Amino acid sequence: MQITLYRGADEFSAELEINEDGEIGGEYPLDVLVQRNPIGTCAYVLNTDAQAAMIDAHIKLMQAKKKALQNNSERARTALKQAMQLTGVTAIKSDDGTFKATLYKERDESIDVFDSLQLPHDYMREIPAKYEPDKTLIKKAIKSGYEVPGAKLVKNDRLAIA
Repeated sequence: MQITLYRGADEFSAELEINEDGEIGGEYPLDVLVQRNPIGTCAYVLNTDAQAAMIDAHIKLMQAKKKALQNNSERARTALKQAMQLTGVTAIKSDDGTFKATLYKERDESIDVFDSLQLPHDYMREIPAKYEPDKTLIKKAIKSGYEVPGAKLVKNDRLAIA
């Protein structure tokens, strides 16, 4: 009998109890289920990874759609503001009174720093440098035979499922 990905994943999943958060629970410990059905476990891992990848792809699509909607809204808002500024209209209201737009002239203030080199030193703030480990550099140094205090090279096992 040949086990397909989906059938193997379904057989393994049938023995799992998934809680409301989507986490594995159940009366049998996971390691017991894995020992009983390693092929089904592989199928489950591949199937679950594929589902997660599909969700990631859908999230990216939805984020792109959200960004496009936000851009459209902002462009329309800017066009409405410019039209109101050009015509001198300061308020627009829907016929049924459910929404309105009001243009407040010179209400908001902000500072435009057009040349920071001309600013006196008293008007500048210091932003401290951020230090974090450069793991690529540390790995290169250790592999070259140097001892780096506070760091070590750790080798881990990797399981490849394909």
